[in-house]
Amino acid sequence: MTAAETRLGRRNWKERNSDFFLPADFMTRRVASLVPDLSGRCNPIDGQAEIVRSKSNNRGTARYIFGSVVVYGKFYFDNSLGRATHNSLTQLWKRGFAAGSGLEVPEPLGFIEEANLLVMRQADGIPLSEFACTNSIDDARAATRLAARWLAKYHATEIPGLPVQSPCEQIEILNIAETLAKTAAQRPHYSPLLIGMLHDLHAAAPKANSSSPLVPVHGQFRPAHVFTDGKHATVIDIEKICLSDPAKDVARFVHVLKKNCFEEGSDRQRTGELIDEFIAEYRELAPSNSVNLSYFRALLAFKALAKLVKSDKLGEGEREAIGGMYRREFEYLVHGTVWAASLSMQQPSVPTSISATEPDKESLARKALKLTNQAFIEARILPLVPSHSNWYSADCRCQIVQNTGTGRLTLRYEFGPDNVLFAKLYCDNLGPSSYEVNRALWEAGFNADERYQVPRPVAFLSDHNLLLTLGVPGTPLRAAFDGHGSVDLVAGSREAANWLAALHRCSLKMGVPEPDWDSLKLFRMGSRLIKAAAARAEQLDMLRELFGMFESRVATLPATRPFVFTHGRYHHDHVFLSGGATAVIDLDRCRPSDPAKDAAEFIRVLRMTAFKRAYDMNRAEEATTMFLTYLAEIPEACASLGCYWAAFVFHSLLSVCKKGSGKGTRSWDELMEFYVTEMRRALAFA
Repeated sequence: MTAAETRLGRRNWKERNSDFFLPADFMTRRVASLVPDLSGRCNPIDGQAEIVRSKSNNRGTARYIFGSVVVYGKFYFDNSLGRATHNSLTQLWKRGFAAGSGLEVPEPLGFIEEANLLVMRQADGIPLSEFACTNSIDDARAATRLAARWLAKYHATEIPGLPVQSPCEQIEILNIAETLAKTAAQRPHYSPLLIGMLHDLHAAAPKANSSSPLVPVHGQFRPAHVFTDGKHATVIDIEKICLSDPAKDVARFVHVLKKNCFEEGSDRQRTGELIDEFIAEYRELAPSNSVNLSYFRALLAFKALAKLVKSDKLGEGEREAIGGMYRREFEYLVHGTVWAASLSMQQPSVPTSISATEPDKESLARKALKLTNQAFIEARILPLVPSHSNWYSADCRCQIVQNTGTGRLTLRYEFGPDNVLFAKLYCDNLGPSSYEVNRALWEAGFNADERYQVPRPVAFLSDHNLLLTLGVPGTPLRAAFDGHGSVDLVAGSREAANWLAALHRCSLKMGVPEPDWDSLKLFRMGSRLIKAAAARAEQLDMLRELFGMFESRVATLPATRPFVFTHGRYHHDHVFLSGGATAVIDLDRCRPSDPAKDAAEFIRVLRMTAFKRAYDMNRAEEATTMFLTYLAEIPEACASLGCYWAAFVFHSLLSVCKKGSGKGTRSWDELMEFYVTEMRRALAFA
């Protein structure tokens, strides 16, 4: 079901059922019978009922008034959400949040199954958003600290059976991506700004080794949900309760206060004092729960800015002024300081292509001149060649085999056909780690004595950040697409599957485990989505539909899954085949991650290459089936393979979409049709 069909279903459901909750017979027979205050009455019970809230989401609220007794009923479109919310509310009531505790939830009175209606008592007091404006600053501070104490107590409560948010849902990057796409389609001249800020947000994202404990989160904790009389706090609307990062609730509360200040002109000094009180009180009670607070606050500021840019309700001047406040807030949260006193809304904060630390092609070429110099070869390379006493530097055939401008350079030193060395020049800290990974795999059994191999590591020249390995035997699997008779795509794919299974079964666990949002490349997906929507606004509906389907699939990823040692960029270009061995090169990105990542990348690149080069797709289908025999050896990859496959296909689709034209033998329309079909197939994979 598409998102549009779901929204239509909800609207039709409300139109059909809203009046069902209001008649006097229903009030007396079903609602009043759940209220202890009304039980045992001999006289008929008179009451009033009204729908007080019915938004375009999956729930609405009815109010029932029986004289001085007021109760509320929440009705749900989702059959399971109402029952789950009633259960959570009941558990909280039993775990210290009952009336009289001072930190409370509304009393759950019952759940009417046939109406999918949760009945609960009215919360005492008024919303904190109102209380803070109508009372003295001292009373407002005290009430705000009360809200912080409620939240800290809530986060410390153990509630069995709660769903666990997947890591990708926890960081909410998918939650803002659609907003960014709609903004870029409507106002494409802002897309460089959005891309630059997304780049910064990625840098500030939670690190794999700095995650907060998973606790029950409210999911929409804001001042309007905290009812208070200054001495008690009762919090409503816990439908989104799940186990996730507690900093999300803190960030949401603070963001709403900031939003009211920026967009509605509330007192800035008063708002700042209340924010300080709330954060200080919460941190004193739960000091380990705020690790990722700056990230979540920055994310919410970013989303608010994007929605503001898209809005037609403001003039350009007002949009610039309010957007500038959000941007300064964002810059402070991700960088610790505001970079400029006045920030232009259209000026990217960082380069949106490669990092400033990465050299360009020309710079790499200049470095290559030194690495190909005869004196350098004589002094540094020749001594590393097997049987080097038989060779001279003048005998070396040296060439640059790769300079793509990504910050790395690959050279080939040939001292005869049996003495070939490859050198990879790095501009970052991947060089030393790549050497250690290569050496560890070689020593772990991926060496010349075994069927499944990696290049033999020769040396790492730290003064040049240069990794040296021997060449591997065989012919690359990519040669099958060139009609090379010695390489069969189907048989080669089976060998590629076997090599990958061997890697994923090895015991190595070097490096920091890769977060799901990085292995799925979600931040990069967001950037490409912005670019595609800005370039092809007429494709926005199609992109949103596919993105929504992908987002639903990501939600099914288990929060904890077995990770293995992965290759990181596994595809047919890196697989070399010979009669008795299969070797794989380019181990720069090896780290613990989901095994499905490598398998999905191989399938995506193989099928994409076959289609673009007008290769026999039946043969490519056979190769795909043969490669998937990998799952018999690594069955734990099955659950997430479709999700990773769809993610990588969507990356390719977005790249083609923004370019607006096809290359080679395929037109733009043909490529788009192919990617849409591939993505739907991947999403259906199970």
